[in-house]
Amino acid sequence: MPGELGGTLVVAVADPRLDTGYVYLNPDERTVTVEGETVSVGDFSHNPDALPLTRIHTFDAMWFAWLGFSPDTNVYA
Repeated sequence: MPGELGGTLVVAVADPRLDTGYVYLNPDERTVTVEGETVSVGDFSHNPDALPLTRIHTFDAMWFAWLGFSPDTNVYA
């Protein structure tokens, strides 16, 4: 799923093996497609956790708990 974060293009991919997802910077607008559990960037296939793009480190937590410890957090939607 493509998107934008702070003016930079990003792509998010799901990893059903771990029931999680990853977000990568994609400033060069490389073509990213998903087929089953395999993600292709250009003509090459990769696992969702190993794309040849810069990964944004994310943290999955329950919002109420996160907000309690980090009330100054910025939210991007």
